[in-house]
Amino acid sequence: MSAVRLCRAFIPGMLGRGYGRVVLTASENAIQPYSEETPHNAAKASIVNLGKGLSKAYGKDRVHVSVVSPAYVKTPIWQRSGPASP
Repeated sequence: MSAVRLCRAFIPGMLGRGYGRVVLTASENAIQPYSEETPHNAAKASIVNLGKGLSKAYGKDRVHVSVVSPAYVKTPIWQRSGPASP
C-alpha cells in the first residue's frame, strides 16, 4: 500500500509540471516465485502490475514509471535466512 500512497501523493504534482519519474522496487520473486514465500511473491507482483498500469496511464503525460527487480542483495537478513549462495 505504501507504493500506492506515494504515487497518489506525488503523481499529481508531476502531472502539473508536465514531467516526472517514478521508480518502484519489486524483486525477482514477482516473476520467479518461490513456494515458501507466497505472500512476498504476491506483494512484489502487485508492484510490477502497479508500475505497468501507471506507465500506461501517465506515460503520454511525460510521467514515466519504471520497476526495478533486483535479485538477492547480501544483507544481514539474507545471510541469516537466504539460500546458501545465488
